[in-house]
Amino acid sequence: MRLRKPHLLGLSGIALCVLAVCLVAPAQSATRAIQRNQALASTRDAIIACTNSERAKHGLSPLRRSRALRRAAQFHASNMSRRHFFAHKDTSGRTPADRVLMFQKHNHCHVIGENIAAGYGSGRSACHSWLVSSTHRHNILDPTYRWIGVGYASGNGGDGTYYVQDFGG
Repeated sequence: MRLRKPHLLGLSGIALCVLAVCLVAPAQSATRAIQRNQALASTRDAIIACTNSERAKHGLSPLRRSRALRRAAQFHASNMSRRHFFAHKDTSGRTPADRVLMFQKHNHCHVIGENIAAGYGSGRSACHSWLVSSTHRHNILDPTYRWIGVGYASGNGGDGTYYVQDFGG
């Protein structure tokens, strides 16, 4: 009677399958992360372009990107998506100025403003909704603002998509 070694073959087959999953899963995850980052950058670019285009029509300088404002806006958009709320003050009681200070110890902005939107299909449509609202339009066209930061998050609950513009001047 001849002895076979099915366990060794089975274990090596399993090892190959596990190795394949270990190599493919991170690659798919990395691809999804890249796609999310590209969508986020594209959304930010669309909102900033829409905002600066409207400012140019009124003879105003374009807003420059601010890392601290971007981080504060992104934090707030993600927080609203994750916690299913829609407000300028977050569930911890932080205001837009408080959030900016979280990301920049010495705030270069003396004035902070914020626009938020939820449920729109694109950054451009969110920006257009701000332009038809007098209060939001005022933020976009305020000549004291010199910097902008934009955040975007999408989720399965609440309003689905959340957009935040933070302004500083």
